[in-house]
Amino acid sequence: MTVKEIIENYLVCHGFTGLVAERRECACEITDLAPCDNEFPGDCEPGYKVSCTEDCDHEPGYEPGNWHVQIEKPKEGEGA
Repeated sequence: MTVKEIIENYLVCHGFTGLVAERRECACEITDLAPCDNEFPGDCEPGYKVSCTEDCDHEPGYEPGNWHVQIEKPKEGEGA
């Protein structure tokens, strides 16, 4: 079993949908962990994928379909 598989299993078992790095500098979905093929940075945390809204403070140039991963569990209906 690889480290990537261990992380995927942990995320699935605990209901998370991705990872997010400290200060939200990058995020990835559980189906595409570490897409840049880099090693997992030590500051990644489990999180939840949510759809962006027009008031997302981290998404310059909002476009429908944008998403981010947040550490806080989304409220009912907020998930992506």
